[in-house]
Amino acid sequence: MDIRQGVNVVQSQKQKLKMTPELRQAIQILQYSTLELGQFIREQLLVNPLLTLNDAQPELDMKEVDWEELAELPNDKRGSMPSFDETVDYASLIAGEVTLQEHLVKQTHFLEIEPQEHALLIYLIRSVNEDGYLEIDDAQLLEMFRISEEMLKSAIGLLQSFDPPGVGARSLEECLRIQADQAGLQDETFRRLVDEFLEDIGRNRVRQVAAKLSLSLEELEGYLEKIREFEPRPGRAFYSGKGTKYIRPDLFVSELNGDFQLIGNEGGLPKLYINEFYRSLLKKEGVALETSEYIRNNLNAAIGLIRSIEQRKDSIMTVADTILKHQGGFFKEGPIAMKPMTMKEIAKDTGLHESTVSRVSNGKYLQCKWGIFELKDFFSSGLNSQSGGDVSSIGIRVRIRELVDAEDKKSPISDQKITDILKGENIQISRRTVAKYRQEMKIPSTSERKKF
Repeated sequence: MDIRQGVNVVQSQKQKLKMTPELRQAIQILQYSTLELGQFIREQLLVNPLLTLNDAQPELDMKEVDWEELAELPNDKRGSMPSFDETVDYASLIAGEVTLQEHLVKQTHFLEIEPQEHALLIYLIRSVNEDGYLEIDDAQLLEMFRISEEMLKSAIGLLQSFDPPGVGARSLEECLRIQADQAGLQDETFRRLVDEFLEDIGRNRVRQVAAKLSLSLEELEGYLEKIREFEPRPGRAFYSGKGTKYIRPDLFVSELNGDFQLIGNEGGLPKLYINEFYRSLLKKEGVALETSEYIRNNLNAAIGLIRSIEQRKDSIMTVADTILKHQGGFFKEGPIAMKPMTMKEIAKDTGLHESTVSRVSNGKYLQCKWGIFELKDFFSSGLNSQSGGDVSSIGIRVRIRELVDAEDKKSPISDQKITDILKGENIQISRRTVAKYRQEMKIPSTSERKKF
């Protein structure tokens, strides 16, 4: 049986499936990020002797294996590999710890900011390390998003206002200053202590520091007590035994002679093989029934795991390739050229179930010249154009912002004028919708923007 049938074939008569361990694992693997799946694979290597990373053995060709021959357990014990498209309540199965980045992203949902600023903020969040510190190259970011230093500074300041206190700092000193500000501590001596003397405090040069700040040892100790109340690693509360969730692209988009190519990140996961020594024992006589059953059970589990991983890989590539075809303008020109696109459209084009597209799009990342994007970032609503095409609502918002930024501040552009310009660009939009988008981006009205 083709391993992709479980994903690509929608059964004509959908049935309610019994939630077997195999089905639960298949769904988990589909929605795992690369790092989460890598950790899960390492865990399985510890408990299943039929799995190995030894590439000296013949690689298991997943498209030519006779699955029934390899997993000959009775039907009531074997647990066949289910289709991801069968009727299952997927949402009830998915649970997990909230990571620092997920916690930060959730806080963006309460903001009313323009799309470009939101995209920048999400990029900053993805650049926060496990300790809560921001690791970015300002110059690279300014070029990538084509923004001013003031806008970048504003976005970083917004991130630094998020919970946990101190997140988004780029140094220990800045982290402590942020927490002090949020705690209402505006003492100049405290600021000097943080900015100038942390290294001396770390070396226990207490007397020298007290003298330089004209403090008694008791007064200095009072300041040190306040410092100890702050968290030097804001992300610490989100540490887990499974490790921190970093962003590692599953896919790369490269441009060659004007054409875009999709490349899978093959180095992101350990490569699994079947242990041939243990499998060969099944063909030998004299092996105890209990041992044989143990090997068969683990062989079945190993095959199921490898099949699920292959299905996940195929599904990600299929969805991403279709996104690439739909969003060619984005990859050439950036966010302003993003087209409206729904998961239903991608499901129709790929033959996958919409719930499968949703699972594939969450937690899977694509890197291109515009940055790293989660696949679900490419889905948005839009408006029709007179030429018969569609324009993303995100692209329209970016265009409105451009028009406002370029206006004469003594005679700012009106909503009606913006509407007329957009219609002149073959975008079918009403003045009411323009006003709505402008308000959502917190752009003041014409009269409020006018400067005398």
